[in-house]
Parts: sequence; structure tokens; C-alpha cells
Amino acid sequence: MHVFNSFEEVPSQQGMNVTLTLGFFDGVHLGHRRILDRVGMFYDPGVQVSGLVTFDPHPSELLAPDKVPQLLTTKEEKIEILKDFKLSYILFAPFNAELAQMPAEKFVDEMLVRRLGAKQIIAGYDTRFGSGKRGDVELLKKIGAEKGFTVERIDVVRTDNKSVSSTAIRELLLKGEVTAAEGMLGRPYAMKGEVVKGIGIGKKLGFPTANLKVDPKKLVPADGVYAAMCDTGGETVKAAVSIGSRPTIPLKNPDRVIEAHLIGFNGDLYGKELKVEFTRRLRPQRKYGDAKALAEQLAKDIELAEKY
Repeated sequence: MHVFNSFEEVPSQQGMNVTLTLGFFDGVHLGHRRILDRVGMFYDPGVQVSGLVTFDPHPSELLAPDKVPQLLTTKEEKIEILKDFKLSYILFAPFNAELAQMPAEKFVDEMLVRRLGAKQIIAGYDTRFGSGKRGDVELLKKIGAEKGFTVERIDVVRTDNKSVSSTAIRELLLKGEVTAAEGMLGRPYAMKGEVVKGIGIGKKLGFPTANLKVDPKKLVPADGVYAAMCDTGGETVKAAVSIGSRPTIPLKNPDRVIEAHLIGFNGDLYGKELKVEFTRRLRPQRKYGDAKALAEQLAKDIELAEKY
């Protein structure tokens, strides 16, 4: 699978049968997976090309900067997940003013058909593109009849009678419902970050933690304590992860922090990347009477986290 960062980087597909899909694909959830599985059915190296056209950055950064959603997957995470699918390439089209103002018809004709050679487009039911988001599945079908490509629509996917979408998953995570979010994603919600030095509170309480610095664009679940699995790059370890501002500890300027206690792990992680996969929320963030009461609760959290 190749990764391209502009339309110009994509080599000519002349003589190939090209199948494309397009969208932001944040989270690469079950709905996206159904689309990608269908696109992958047309993957045949040297004969058929299966491509994903997505965008970077998120269109809202340009169109509605005050309403930019936090990301379920960073660009790097998205690439890693998409390696599991039968894709010839991913194109991260730069979402700039020129692309934002391009009429939907021109985008399809010039970019998808002429430049990328689309012969078939697999589109999600809620696909939108072009200036003013005028482009949708029906417009694709209309243009396809004129330009000689076919269009296939993939309907909504439901779990527990709820529509799967990136927005729905964000709402679940912001309420701490990581298990329900996993049901829509098809895998545990995860985040990666560099382990940085904290102020040593966990160590003083007898529970040393790895403090995680994550991409500011990445969505962090609601404050609370979670059971999780942590990948250190060489070992997968059970963990209790705390997210919040440490209300029991008197601090002048309490920051929101992500602290992972890796159960039974004694290695040095400073400066290394840690991946956290959330499996269950154990409790919300609470303020305790003193450090001793907090330590007693942390011991219970760790015992419970180990079960999940």
C-alpha cells in the first residue's frame, strides 16, 4: 500500500481498472470497514487498482475553525489501521482553499476521473464533497452516467440498533463509554503518545505512572479511571489509566493529564512511545479526603483493572 500526499504524486493508472472511495474516514469504524472491504474486492496488483482518497487536514480546520472535531485517528494511526485492507494506495489530498472552493462536478471530472482514472466509485450513504458540500451519491451517479464510471452506494451500519458514525463514537468517548465505542469501531479505542516526566505523585503513593503526551488534535476520553492494555513497543501490559486534573492533590494550576500505571512493569519508558487501548471505564474522577485515601482507592482500581 502506497501513501501519497498530493494528486500529482499518484502515478498514471492508464490501462488499469481503478476503483476508488473517498471521505475523511476518521476512526476507520465498522461503517468505513464495510466500504473498504468492498473496495478491496477489486484489488488485483497489476490489473485492478483500489484507492482511498481522503483529506488532510480535516476540512473543518478551513471551513469552520471554531467547530473542528477532535480526531479519533491521527494521520499516522489511520495509515497503520488501513494497512490491514486491500488498498493499492491512500491519497491524503491537501485540503486547501482551492479544493474547498472547487465545484463538486469539477472535483469528480478533473481529480477522480482524469487524474486518478476512476472507473468505479464505492461511496458511503453520507458521502459529501465539493464546494458547499453539494456533492453526494446521487450527483456521483449522474456524473458517472456521463463520464463512464459506475457508482455503488454502501448503506449505514448499525450496532445495537444505533447508526455507526464518527460523530456517535466521539459522543460515546466524551462520556467515557469506551466499551460502547469499541463496539462501533470494531476494536478498542487507542491513543499513542510520548512518555514524559510528571511530578512524581503516583510514585510517592506507591503506584508509579507513565505520563502520556498525545497529539493535541486527538480525542481523549472523559475524565476517569480506565482498564487498558498498553503496548510498550516490546511488551503488552495490563494497566490502570487515570485521566483528569488530580483533584485530590493541591496544585496551583492543575493540568489535565493521562497517567498509566502498568501493572507489574518495571522498565524505563521515558522518551519512548506508548500505545494505550481502553477496554473499560472503572469509575469517574473523584476527590478524596487525603493522599492515603487516594492510595487505597488506587489499589482497588488496579485490582479491578487487572480483571478487565
